[in-house]
Amino acid sequence: MKDRFFLSLLFDFYGEMLTEKQKNIFECYYGEDLSLQEIGENFDISKQAAADMLKRTQKQLLRFENCIHAAEKFLDRKKSIESALDFLEKGEYENVRMVLTQLMEREESAE
Repeated sequence: MKDRFFLSLLFDFYGEMLTEKQKNIFECYYGEDLSLQEIGENFDISKQAAADMLKRTQKQLLRFENCIHAAEKFLDRKKSIESALDFLEKGEYENVRMVLTQLMEREESAE
């Protein structure tokens, strides 16, 4: 399964599209670092039911991302901005201009 950072990022983008139970279990596991046993006890379900719900939630978040690509686009923009900032610190202004121009072109073509 995807790493914790990426799943948390997907939750930030798509969490409101999940059911309340999915959100709660995801937040307990990733946000509060509870074990599946603890989650099961808190929700009066078995450890296996908690694991199944968490796996379904992870898959649902990945399906949302595969359709919408919001997290991918966010990470791409972030990478471009970080690159521009690195060039700026080095005084490489033409490279800053190039990166920002490419970023603007990608944004305009996405509209």
